[in-house]
Amino acid sequence: MLALATLALVVTAYFQHIDSVEAIEATKRLAVATETAATDARKTESAQLLLKLDDVVQGSRFNKIITDIESHGSSYPLIARTKKGRTGRSTDADVEEYIGIFEDLGYFIQDNLIIPKMAYDHFSYDIEKAWCNADVQRTIREAQAYIWSAVVAHNLVLFARLKPA
Repeated sequence: MLALATLALVVTAYFQHIDSVEAIEATKRLAVATETAATDARKTESAQLLLKLDDVVQGSRFNKIITDIESHGSSYPLIARTKKGRTGRSTDADVEEYIGIFEDLGYFIQDNLIIPKMAYDHFSYDIEKAWCNADVQRTIREAQAYIWSAVVAHNLVLFARLKPA
């Protein structure tokens, strides 16, 4: 009778062990599914934020700047000047606001709100074209003179150097 009771305990322990292993495997599958859902949600949120930023950049507010940057060489003036020669059609504030969008993009990347590869794929052309413009570079140099603006230039430089993994 003792042998039968021992056998019953061993069989019960074996089935409890199998149940425990199955519970652990189910927990692992749930953790993977949760992580996958979180990653998918982050990608979706990143894409939505990028599309909102793109709407701002492509909106009529910056049409003059974008057209001048994309249609002319890097020395083409964006900002209206009182000196002789060609004059741009935008103000310092317009250019600062335009490049400020890319500054915000840099902050969003640093704070992991936007996936760097998505940002690079979506905005690298716009940033590289803007970066090459003499007025944009002058505006950034002038902004670097202010303590609060050093981070702006840093983020733009970081983003300009960003390469997807």
